[in-house]
Amino acid sequence: MRLIDHLRQIYQYREILYFLALKEVKVRYKMSSLGFLWAIVLPFGQMVILSFVFSMVMRFDIEAYPVFLMVGLLPWTYFSMVVHGTIGSIPDNANLVKKVYFPRDLLPIASGVSILFDYSISLIVLFPIMLFFGVPITPRILWLPFILVLQMMMAIGTCLIFSGLNVFYRDVRYIKDLVLMIGFYASPIFYPITQVNRNLSGMLLDIYHLNPMIGLIDLYRSMFYTQTIPPLWPIVYTFAASLALLLTGLVLYDRIERRFADLV
Repeated sequence: MRLIDHLRQIYQYREILYFLALKEVKVRYKMSSLGFLWAIVLPFGQMVILSFVFSMVMRFDIEAYPVFLMVGLLPWTYFSMVVHGTIGSIPDNANLVKKVYFPRDLLPIASGVSILFDYSISLIVLFPIMLFFGVPITPRILWLPFILVLQMMMAIGTCLIFSGLNVFYRDVRYIKDLVLMIGFYASPIFYPITQVNRNLSGMLLDIYHLNPMIGLIDLYRSMFYTQTIPPLWPIVYTFAASLALLLTGLVLYDRIERRFADLV
């Protein structure tokens, strides 16, 4: 019941969520020469560098590798930006937390929503890259709203957990960096999942597949790259893991947010 009441409260303060997210977007590009174009330059630059390293140096023989790579980079970039950008959302807004009452999880949620603006711009860049490398755009793109919901559930749930714990234990910010570094290499962003299945076995392979980002990237590649229907189990597992992360983050905030004003 407490969780339902908390969700109802978040809905009642939805206008504050809108204004907080809008403020995040404006502040992010204030005094920046390129402005929102950085949302294009950064992922595109990362794709070019990694494409050169893994297709020319490491010799990954994958057709239309820049598209393969970009499709994997997009969901990971959104996830890492949300987790990285929201870790200090409570201490950074200490004056607001101490003076005005509202559900405190609106602060990291607003950051996650605002980063969706950057992500949308980056996603648009994917389409000319696909056309340049001869990868067709198919009706499977209609899956995108469902996949975005999964992606936001996973990212916001994770950022709620990290940002809430960071108020009590400032070491969490360094743990976050380690988790993101491990997550980048443990997700099939720049290599195919078949290579992992071929080289790992037993418990190691089972542990690897616990990463819910695998299912999310697989969904993206099914939609934009392979144009095939993904297996049902990874979709179910990714949804269950994303929902579990989101509910855990919401319950955590409901239990600890009353102490924030005394700690920031």
